[in-house]
Amino acid sequence: MAEFESSLLLSGVKPIAINSHLVEKFPNRSRELIKGERKKDSYKQLVTDLVFVGTFAVSDPQTPERSLRDDSTPMENGNT
Repeated sequence: MAEFESSLLLSGVKPIAINSHLVEKFPNRSRELIKGERKKDSYKQLVTDLVFVGTFAVSDPQTPERSLRDDSTPMENGNT
């Protein structure tokens, strides 16, 4: 549920609309259960961490070739 919430936040869904999206995505959970889970500090921290990681991954994408190099010089024509 935290992963889905973090993806909603990263896609620009306003926090006020999150509960409705979560109820739709997880119909086996009541709105009250979802609200209770979202109030927990541990859940809030998990969502915060996932949003941070997601933001970093989007703002600093790296190709596998570049991420394996020691320096930040792009590889030319696939040569090492």
